[in-house]
Amino acid sequence: MQKLQCELCGSVDIVRTDDGFFQCQHCGCKYTLEQAKALLGTVETTIGTAERERLLKNAQTQYDLGQLIGAEKTYSEVTEQFPDDCRGWLGLLRVNFKYYLAGERIYMPGTKFNSSPLDSEAKQLGAWYDACRKLAPSEEAAAAAQAEWERFWDEIAEKCKSGKFKYEGGSDLEFYKGTSAAMSEYAAFGGKNAEILNSMSAFYSLQSKGWVLRQAHTTPPYAFWLGRCCQTEGRECQIEPALPPLPPLDDSKIAEIRAQLDKFINEAVAFGYCPYCGSSLTDTPLGPECENCGKSF
Repeated sequence: MQKLQCELCGSVDIVRTDDGFFQCQHCGCKYTLEQAKALLGTVETTIGTAERERLLKNAQTQYDLGQLIGAEKTYSEVTEQFPDDCRGWLGLLRVNFKYYLAGERIYMPGTKFNSSPLDSEAKQLGAWYDACRKLAPSEEAAAAAQAEWERFWDEIAEKCKSGKFKYEGGSDLEFYKGTSAAMSEYAAFGGKNAEILNSMSAFYSLQSKGWVLRQAHTTPPYAFWLGRCCQTEGRECQIEPALPPLPPLDDSKIAEIRAQLDKFINEAVAFGYCPYCGSSLTDTPLGPECENCGKSF
């Protein structure tokens, strides 16, 4: 295919610039899109190839130098302009893998208290990974992307188990079952813990630093629980180490939770409000009764 040739100097080294023009890399002459089309009807294909490689080279350089913010921005440009090239999606994955494993973007996957939870962002990672697999130019490339994906989640699981990352709450347990064998196994423990806590209507309160009864209108059941809490103050995220970092909940911990729930119920009744729904209690001949849910104490 004929390449676009600069009218001024004859060079064919022409790329698209950030301001939307096409510029000769030899003499600096600029062309608008319409002028470029007039020079060559297939300019977008020719220029697109050069532009794609330029962006990918810049992104790789930024990544290698540890300039992750710049690399993420550049890879995003690649995916916007060339969505059928798997290298852009793979680049976004690799940048975010580094963010997460370094703890620079999140403190834990799954937290409900951090402003940037991996629990929701994981779905974005999953979409990028799906694009890598779908657009991979060969089976070998697809397998390499899969191996990189699984290594990332294996390391996340290891950091969770060691207590470096905390991991609780969450809304999409099924997603983690499809990440890696280690993460699937770890999340499955969390699912069992959640079943226990949900059966007791137990909810860990950061305010009181203890277990209270879940009030259905404010706190949804846990999808999984792996034993840590997170409290946010401004932009800082502090770990509340009140619970052991490793699952599952054992008999002694369950007994401790039940004792805290009983204490919470007794204190709530003493203060005149229902521990189950938070409404006021009314004194009756048979004892306090909730105005809202009708429970008696």
